[in-house]
Amino acid sequence: ESMAPLRNYMVVRKAPVGASSVAQLSLRIGRMGVNGVVSYLQRFGFVAQAAYVWQEGVKQPQVRLALDAHRKYGSDTPHTWYVLLGQIIASDASSTAQWQVERRLSHMRALMHHCVKEDLSNEYNSYFESSHFAYRGGPAGSSARLAAWLEALSKTINVKALSPFLVASLLNFLEAPTQEQTAEQTRESKPITSLQKQTVGQTLENEPVAPVLEQTARQTLEESEAIHAGSVNATGIKQYEEEEEE
Repeated sequence: ESMAPLRNYMVVRKAPVGASSVAQLSLRIGRMGVNGVVSYLQRFGFVAQAAYVWQEGVKQPQVRLALDAHRKYGSDTPHTWYVLLGQIIASDASSTAQWQVERRLSHMRALMHHCVKEDLSNEYNSYFESSHFAYRGGPAGSSARLAAWLEALSKTINVKALSPFLVASLLNFLEAPTQEQTAEQTRESKPITSLQKQTVGQTLENEPVAPVLEQTARQTLEESEAIHAGSVNATGIKQYEEEEEE
């Protein structure tokens, strides 16, 4: 597996606290159109022949997803948001895009887990047999289950088991930075000392979560207010919205 050197910065997306429901987040990030999949993936270095066909004989970038921690937002009805870390390592290992994004468990269940199961169909268990998604309600142990599931998802993406359409949808859902955004951040960033490192609060379960991704320092990049072009099909939104999840 490619091990590109890490940069000393990380793109940090602000938690979309105003989009706490699945429906609100789906509206905010938009839907991925089939016709735009190939060009959208090219912005991250992926090469697809069509929306549901990968280009053969081409080395693709490697994706790593991990759970860092979780914390609550909101005064009246606080919700738990999970801090996710991501990397996209260029196919030639020449660069690595790193970012942080925050999502609720209900977001990930409806717009990641549900869609991955639908895309893989009968093959889902062969990739996630020992990595089960977190239970509804966020009981103790949810962090460990989610971390294991994200690691399995990364491997599934990297072996091209998921369709280009779903990979594009997942990258959009996670607000992954494009190659252009990464290059711009590299030019504008200055080294950050250890005293300036951004930290994340201790998990509410008081259980340490060891990040899969090695971290050095992070520098906040203000997220764009423009809605991204695309996201996963939000099938089953009502089903998940009826169940309050922390």
